[in-house]
Amino acid sequence: MYIGWTAVLGATKYVGMYWTEGMAGWEWLPDMGIYDNYTSTTYTHKGLLACTRYFYIVAAICGAPHSPWSNQSSPTTLGCPASPTPTPSGTPTPTPTVAPT
Repeated sequence: MYIGWTAVLGATKYVGMYWTEGMAGWEWLPDMGIYDNYTSTTYTHKGLLACTRYFYIVAAICGAPHSPWSNQSSPTTLGCPASPTPTPSGTPTPTPTVAPT
């Protein structure tokens, strides 16, 4: 999954976290933890499950503390099964009704 963000003036590095259903809580992105020195404004998250929605947040480090967290991004990975194409049924044949007399 490829994510990118706008550079923050004065940022010395960026930190990022992710979450998906089934995880106990947010986790640091590999190489983007508080003790890492990640300076790029793009990131590729590898080894993800197919057809899964992931949530991401990023913050700039401009000293202490870090900037507020970004808005969440929530892309879904590829590999979802194709939706089945509905098979059209034939045109229904009207059933004539006779009104009682």
